[in-house]
Amino acid sequence: MMERQATIVGNNVSSLVAAIALADRDWKVKIINPLSSWGGHFGGLTFHNDHFDCGMTFFEFDSFHQYQSDEVLHYNPNLRNDSGRFTSLIKNYVSNLIITKVVPQPKMFFNGEIFGDLMISNDLNIVKKLSIGIKKAIQEELLEIIINPNTSLHAKNKLKNNLFFTNNFNAISLANQGTTFHNLFIESFCKKIIYKNTADFLGIYHRGTWLPLYYPETILSQFEIAPQILKSTEFYYPYQGYMGTFVNALLMKAQDNTRINIENTTIKSLIFNGCYQLQLTNDHFVETNNLVWGLDLFPLIKLIQENQQPLNYDKASISICCVGILSNMINREFSTLFILDKEFISYRVTNQNICSGSSSLIIKIVVEFNTDFAISIGVIDEAQIKTRIESELIKLHIIESKTDIQYFYCKHWKNSLMIPSQNSYECFNTEKSMVLRKFPDIKLIGNGSGFMSSSLNDQIIQGLQIAKQMEN
Repeated sequence: MMERQATIVGNNVSSLVAAIALADRDWKVKIINPLSSWGGHFGGLTFHNDHFDCGMTFFEFDSFHQYQSDEVLHYNPNLRNDSGRFTSLIKNYVSNLIITKVVPQPKMFFNGEIFGDLMISNDLNIVKKLSIGIKKAIQEELLEIIINPNTSLHAKNKLKNNLFFTNNFNAISLANQGTTFHNLFIESFCKKIIYKNTADFLGIYHRGTWLPLYYPETILSQFEIAPQILKSTEFYYPYQGYMGTFVNALLMKAQDNTRINIENTTIKSLIFNGCYQLQLTNDHFVETNNLVWGLDLFPLIKLIQENQQPLNYDKASISICCVGILSNMINREFSTLFILDKEFISYRVTNQNICSGSSSLIIKIVVEFNTDFAISIGVIDEAQIKTRIESELIKLHIIESKTDIQYFYCKHWKNSLMIPSQNSYECFNTEKSMVLRKFPDIKLIGNGSGFMSSSLNDQIIQGLQIAKQMEN
């Protein structure tokens, strides 16, 4: 029998998972990595010999789905958060590679105080602690919503109603959470993250910008003697490591597999002539009947049509500050802190040592902010950024003085965070159609599989799914 073989172009988690899964089924696999690193966003950064995540990055093994599945062939990358049906499978897969630990619940900084986090952790306790006037406004608005509901936009119908795909998040949030709650917690935080308004992106993808959507009944119950308490989402993190620990475990498993060959080189040309023929920059030629593409779609489109210009996606510019602080100089300890106050440029601060359970002498702090939001309030150059972030860490009572900081490094990614707008959705589908018209049999994973379907959970399932599809 002819040996089965596949070529995977990519450096991301889904590419490595697919390669390992195929090799375990006795396929011969070639991975071509045109980039200088592995794991993409999840590979992290190295600075001062310390490893940092590219912002808050957790495993999520909880799910709102009522049932779990291990049949990856049924996964649909075009259905938002469909990977939630496979979290038990994902947990087992990760656990076979690395040790993880539960992350202490994130917190939220609002009006100069620390509260439980309502952004990703389902903690609505802050509602009871608002001023009398604000509580009254929220109650009145929610009662009106419940008495005269827009049933089709109720949050319980999110995965059942196409209106969530066609309406912006502003309309959906107001229909469920009311104007006061929305403006207080949702709209202002959205501006800090993506420097856009909630009206600028599709409602179904609100979690892509870390914004919550609660049932109106759930929020209103917080004013009762026995409020509805939502189950806190549990997040997991590599024990004594960082998210790149998982990527490195995958890479090591791929490198140790004799059926997997890895080439770090770029692609000069790609044609289909009975099979896929790739000419590599190192002058190697690869022929394959089974091509898996794990990179963004545009580099593939450039191979199809060299003069093609990139489409105008809506994207946000994000900056990450990696800060090293002596452990005995840390005042306030938390896993992640969401910062809603508008006078802060930072929208999220993560303590990697708390997440990982590390007892290292240097505490690794990751600070995230939107570059354009910072510029809008006059924080422009590197010196201003450093001064501002130092000042904010002091105001957050994380450190006493800027002299507590051992090192400081800032990395900027211009137009890197996809904004799930109607325009971006159309751009993605246009690019994907261009690819599939030229190469109808190509397998797409990672950023090219489905719109906004490249989360860590999605990528694990995509890699497993592709291997099983090719096996069948």
